[in-house]
Order: sequence, then C-alpha cells, then structure tokens
Amino acid sequence: MDADAMQGWALAHGWAGKNPEGLAQYVRDINGGKRPRARHVLRSDYVDYLRQGWHRATIQTLRTKNRSQPRGSAYLVA
Repeated sequence: MDADAMQGWALAHGWAGKNPEGLAQYVRDINGGKRPRARHVLRSDYVDYLRQGWHRATIQTLRTKNRSQPRGSAYLVA
C-alpha cells in the first residue's frame, strides 16, 4: 500500500489533526512487516446474538402481519 496516497485520501475526505499522518504511519508499519493489532470490538458470540435478534424480530413481524390479515386468508405463519 502507498502510505502517502492513503494520507492524501484521508486529507481529501476530511480527516484532520494527526490522524492522516497516523494512518500513513500505520500503512508504513504494515508494509514493513508489522502486524496490526486491534482490541476485541465484538463479543465472541456476536453472530449468534444477531441471529437471535433477527429470529425474534421476524417472529414478531409475522405475528403482527397475521393479526392484520382478514380471517380466512391464505397468509401462513411459519
């Protein structure tokens, strides 16, 4: 990656202060073989958490739609 190009992109997109230079240094470090480190931002079960939330929201939506359908309609609730 081109550190100077990344810094230019950051400046062109409103990055300010020391952040564009920090990005360029980050790129230089990676190019030099340094492995980037990051804190664990997401919980280890985040995908399962999202799936459960999606499942609950889907069931609630189906229940709400089912109540709004006229009796005898062919609307199916899974």
